[in-house]
Amino acid sequence: MGDVSKLFAMMGCRGANISGMPRGGKPSLTSEDISGALGMGNLDEGAYLIGRAKWLDDQQAGLKLYEALKKLFMAKHKVNETRATGLARLALFDVLWFKTCPTCKGGGDHFNDEKLLVTCERCGGVGSVNLTERKQSQISGVPWSTWQRNKSFAYMVDDVRIQLLNLEHIAGKHIRDYLN
Repeated sequence: MGDVSKLFAMMGCRGANISGMPRGGKPSLTSEDISGALGMGNLDEGAYLIGRAKWLDDQQAGLKLYEALKKLFMAKHKVNETRATGLARLALFDVLWFKTCPTCKGGGDHFNDEKLLVTCERCGGVGSVNLTERKQSQISGVPWSTWQRNKSFAYMVDDVRIQLLNLEHIAGKHIRDYLN
């Protein structure tokens, strides 16, 4: 289990992923293992919260992270509380959302009506889908016309998303270090 990608394959968005385990059977990485590893050592609070929210489905950790993101948007990007609430919701949703394509189930291809194996049109064969800009505007509560006109909303969310993904990486590395 020395590789972070192997560790992430065993951790689904909502707990341990049995399909990511080698040779099937009982998962060797449980929620208790993840929780214990996150609680050990000197882990940054943001990384701890995102690890608990993403891999342990801890709603309290998600709410604390959400409140911290609202404050970050208001302080760093100088937006009002209403906009900060929507943008924080979008950034958190985008990082915690399980992005596996529902059509091909992450495989990149599927069988069509004629029972032929074809490349998935929804994800383009990648196996994952991202939020469209229209969906991002809906989640954030910013009207679509305002979202299109003012591209700074997307840049603000991308800036915070990068920070969240960095915290996720730190949490994953922390778990790997403590479970090896």
